[in-house]
Amino acid sequence: MGYALALARDIVQQAIAADDKEPWAYLAQAMIAFATRDNVLAMAAISQAVAINPNSAFAHGQLGLAHANGGRAADAIPCIDYALRLSPREAFLGDFQFYYAMAYFQGANYELGLSYAREAHRLRSGHAVPLVIGTACAGLLDNQEAATDLLGRLKSLVPDISRDAVGATSSFVRAEDRARLIEGLARAGLN
Repeated sequence: MGYALALARDIVQQAIAADDKEPWAYLAQAMIAFATRDNVLAMAAISQAVAINPNSAFAHGQLGLAHANGGRAADAIPCIDYALRLSPREAFLGDFQFYYAMAYFQGANYELGLSYAREAHRLRSGHAVPLVIGTACAGLLDNQEAATDLLGRLKSLVPDISRDAVGATSSFVRAEDRARLIEGLARAGLN
């Protein structure tokens, strides 16, 4: 584990020790779990955040992302739907669109994955990962027009991006999900 992740893990543990009823500390713990592909920790941390604050739209959305990362698209969508029902004008709406994109990609519904990835990019144009998902979906759909457009946007944000880098950093836990992601990016033209 890198220095930054180890430091973050220590700080999160300090935050939880200082106040174990603060849901954001558990959501931060989940972010570390996403970065390390520890789906058991992600599910436990987010479940704790939801238990502390059942009305946290962000926590329910994160629960959906954890399911998508863990290979459970069918479980992910209802969590994200519920998050949007809790807070339809949510400040994190761009994140929720991204979570849908992740879930639909994981469930091999590339049309919806592409659509939600585009919307996530529109709402948060500086966030590269929706472009990764959208580009992969476009590649897997053989939609060369969308693939070229999204890949160009992605490369303008992350000029040195590569399939190897995406494979190494993707939060998808299952190797087969990461392999499909890499295949979609290859078909879209990413080296």
